[in-house]
Formats: sequence, C-alpha cells, structure tokens
Amino acid sequence: MHKRFLLFSLSVLLGAIAFSLLESPSASAASPIKVSFFSRLARRHSLGAACWTPLAEPGSVIASRRHSKPSLAEFVASTRRADPPTVTGVFVCNVLALRVEQQPADAPVFVSEEYNTATQSLLATDYGTIGLLAHNHLAGSKFFDLANGQEVDLVYGDGTIRRYAVSEIRHFQALDPDNPYSDFGDLDHGGVSLSSARVFEQLFGAGNRVVFQTCITANGNPSWGRLFVIATPVADNP
Repeated sequence: MHKRFLLFSLSVLLGAIAFSLLESPSASAASPIKVSFFSRLARRHSLGAACWTPLAEPGSVIASRRHSKPSLAEFVASTRRADPPTVTGVFVCNVLALRVEQQPADAPVFVSEEYNTATQSLLATDYGTIGLLAHNHLAGSKFFDLANGQEVDLVYGDGTIRRYAVSEIRHFQALDPDNPYSDFGDLDHGGVSLSSARVFEQLFGAGNRVVFQTCITANGNPSWGRLFVIATPVADNP
C-alpha cells in the first residue's frame, strides 16, 4: 500500500508542471528553451550583502522582460507577511528572486502562471521537503542557471531566512511523456531507467532540503524531461 501511494504521489508531483503546461494557453506561444545542462559559476554572499538579480541576457527568451534588482534585504521586506511558518520567497544571488505561492489544498497539480513566482508543492511538504515548481517558459527558466555550491536563501513570512546550498543537479527524460506514470531515464547516469517511485525516493524522500523542479523542453515537446536542483541546509541556519 505504501509503495502504491508513493508511486501515485510521484506521478502527481512530476506530472504537475508537464500537464498543466500542456493545457496552458500561453504555453503554445512560448518559444522552446534549448536543452542545456550547463550552469553559471556558483556565487557566494553574506546575508547582509547588496546582492541582486540581473536583467535578462540579450537574445534570451525573456530578454523583452525587465525586472527590478532588489537587494536581499529589500526582497525579504517585500515578501514579509504575518505568517511565520509559510515560505514566501526564494533568493539566489544574481540568479533569481521569486515570490513563493502555496498550492491550494484541493489542487495538487497547480503551478503559478506568474512570471516571477514559484509554487510550493504540498506533496513534497508531506515528506519534509520544500518543493518549488515553475514552468520552464516562466520562472523555471532561471533554474537552469543554478550551480553546485550556489547559496539559496529561503524566506519565511516573518522575515526569517534559512540558507541552503545547491548540492546536486539532476536531469531526467520522461520515457513516455504523455503518461503521468512514466518511467524516467537518468541522464546523469547513462540514461538508466528508473521507476517513478525510485525517482521520488531519490529526490524528495530524504527531507530537509529544497528541490527546484521544472520541465526540460526537447524535440518540440515541453514535457520531454525534468530538471531537479537540490539544495541542502548550511550549518548557520537559525
């Protein structure tokens, strides 16, 4: 029974972005993002540093969009609310500054259509993991710029910051993209086939981590694969 529930949980979580993207009217108009497994060099900063996210690079699919460049302190202030237990933002120096929206209790496949917003997965929370979901034509495009060693600041409603560091980046191909129960090819380990339950166990089962998730577009298929960026806590968290 536990294995069956685990498999169901994974299929919902891994399929959330892919299938809501296919149903989204804006998805068909978005330019495909090239499959790329190269990340920027890791950058470090102190919690009080004046660090910001840059404008989109010329020629990129988001070059026409313009963003403010908040410092970490300004970003924390902008996401502060009166609900301390709730994650309200995620900040990575010179890469991203995203508001975090919670999934509705009755919508486990919901993923925000707002550009600078990630969605926190309810199913991942059940396993003690902060799962941050985003479409790859929106905020998820920035997940490809994360690198091993990169520092990730998770911001809570009362202004508390918990710091993580990227420890692993994983890439998978959905072997049957139209099937929510698809097995996955592990692209970082020779394409070895793994069941949905095994992928879920590896990525979310350990708990006490942040996992960024978005789709990899290839061959004209927006649900061709999945990118997961895993960050684990640093020692000086409050």
